[in-house]
Amino acid sequence: MRRIAAGALLAVSSLALLPAAGVTGGPPGCGLKPDGNCPGVDYSGQDLSKTNAPNANFFSAKFIETNLSDSNFTSAIFARADLRDANARRALFARANLKRADLRGTNFNNANLRRADLTNATLGNTVFDGATFCHTTMPDGSNRSDPKGCS
Repeated sequence: MRRIAAGALLAVSSLALLPAAGVTGGPPGCGLKPDGNCPGVDYSGQDLSKTNAPNANFFSAKFIETNLSDSNFTSAIFARADLRDANARRALFARANLKRADLRGTNFNNANLRRADLTNATLGNTVFDGATFCHTTMPDGSNRSDPKGCS
């Protein structure tokens, strides 16, 4: 068994706090930032609250049981992403692409889903209490606009 200096151990331990993109070696340009390009990256179980990643590409990425509360994902791509049991309270998903995303058990309480596209997304125990809908495309292709959501 090798001994590691306390400082080195601290440096290694701090890596666990980095976003999954840094740990898993996502593609070039990947990052939890505006215009980030992170298709297929696994962010499951992480606290990503208050993330600012408008226009980011999370195609087929995993956010299972991930905290996305108070984040900005305006115009981001979550097509075919897995957001099962994620916490997306108060998050901004305006104009986001959530086509074919797995949203079972996701909490969208007070989230902004204006002009978001949820075509063929999987719902089940998904919570939308207080969420804002305005020209939002629902999983069945219908358009949902709540009077207060479009004002």
